[in-house]
Amino acid sequence: MLRNSILTFLFSAFLFTVATAQTEVKVLKGTIWNMQGPNASAWDLKADKSLTIKDADTGKDLVNDTEKEDLPAFKKEFKSLNETQFVKLPKLDFDKQSLDELPVLVIGKKWKTSLTKLKPNDVYVVRLRGEQVYVLIKITKVADDKKSLDQITGGNNLDYIEFDYKKYPSGEENIDVVAEYAAAKQLYDQKKYASAVLGFDKVLEAKPNHWEAYYYRALSKNEMGDYEGAVNDFNSCQPQFPNRCELFLNRGIAHSKLGARDAAIADYTATIKCDSTIYEAYTNRANEYYLLSNYPSSIADYTKAIDLRPAQFDAYYGRGLAKNEYGKYESAILDFNKTVELFPNYNYGYFYRGFAYSNLDKYKEAISDYTKTIKLDPKDKSAYFNRATAYAELRDYNAAIADYDTTLSLDPDFLDAYLDKAHAQYVNLNFDGAKAVYDVAAKKFPNNGIVFFNRGLYFRELNNEKAALPEFNKAIELNPRDAEAFHYRALTKDELKDEAGACADLTKAIELGFKDSEGLKNKICGK
Repeated sequence: MLRNSILTFLFSAFLFTVATAQTEVKVLKGTIWNMQGPNASAWDLKADKSLTIKDADTGKDLVNDTEKEDLPAFKKEFKSLNETQFVKLPKLDFDKQSLDELPVLVIGKKWKTSLTKLKPNDVYVVRLRGEQVYVLIKITKVADDKKSLDQITGGNNLDYIEFDYKKYPSGEENIDVVAEYAAAKQLYDQKKYASAVLGFDKVLEAKPNHWEAYYYRALSKNEMGDYEGAVNDFNSCQPQFPNRCELFLNRGIAHSKLGARDAAIADYTATIKCDSTIYEAYTNRANEYYLLSNYPSSIADYTKAIDLRPAQFDAYYGRGLAKNEYGKYESAILDFNKTVELFPNYNYGYFYRGFAYSNLDKYKEAISDYTKTIKLDPKDKSAYFNRATAYAELRDYNAAIADYDTTLSLDPDFLDAYLDKAHAQYVNLNFDGAKAVYDVAAKKFPNNGIVFFNRGLYFRELNNEKAALPEFNKAIELNPRDAEAFHYRALTKDELKDEAGACADLTKAIELGFKDSEGLKNKICGK
């Protein structure tokens, strides 16, 4: 079993506050009335004024979308008619919450373009029109008389929603941009990224074309895991820094984290064009090619990286992974040899060298490497599983079963370990032991057709066709497109003298693309 070679890094976002004097923030008030059609009420949270949706003004941040057909019910909802978005966070205190912390609190949250089921005392964070301007809003009153006015007045305009709100930045701060930028940059250098973002926010609010603030805010967001925000900030400042090679590199990292493979490759390519000696540009681009299964390009980039830094292990390791996937196992082993030479305690180097040996049927060598992996990481379930498979290939079934047991003790949900252990029991002539393992798997994975398919094969090996048939029935019930299950059910039905059922199953297997069924159908069914 080849584990995922891309490591996932977890981060914790700690909440820091910038040590600056707090400006007293005004509490503003707004009201949205229930009107329909072009007279529907809206509110501009920037200009702090009431609008209707027919107004040319684009500041329709809050709109109630009750229409005539909704009456007499009053939809207790807000939506935005611009890029304004909303998020509700638990335990927000409108009166006590520091507005400076809002940009940090919402990192990684899922924004919405509407709010539903509004009720008094609900508190929401609002991001105005895609900008770094935030509003804390509290619903103070929802008035609904549950009546409709007559057709002349056109709706129930006695219904309304009142709310209080505060803005960050409030627009009233007067800051020393140079000093604020220097403070934010110092926080970045100290790796206090959340606080740095808040500082750069203030700089950009005061001076929207401060491109260095965009750049370092992007780097801070990258470190915090706000990759979408980082890309946006890199995009804002990139035209001002056409020769800043690290910008392309770091934007590539953000694109990679977002899964935007082509965009990441483009950024790493731009990095190389800007400076062909940047090692990480080659290794990162190689990794993107690897994830796209473009193994020749991945190998070529890792080779260029090795030329730049022949004493650094990770490019040999990455190239070995790509060669493994490309089927060049002997060459991959040479790269893993170099990996563990440069980094003797790197367990993954031994693991994937073991994988290469297994694919060359060199199971003793594979077992040795998996054993080294386990010594370095005794909780590596995949190393135990792969070593078990290698033992099974050498017909050392007792050793294989012991490793499968360890695998399952580390991960009780490791399905393949159950199935392979059961098979090892079977070929070791422990038929009752095999059945017991299949029974445990069937109870643990009652909705997985593979379990029942394999148990059906087990019964067929024992020439127990009557027991096999319901297993294949269940496998097909769970996965009606399992062509192989239809094929083996046909064989089972044929043994049970159900020729019509066998022919029907073979026809279905062929329809689903199982070529092996064609010759059997001619044999069993004639034409």
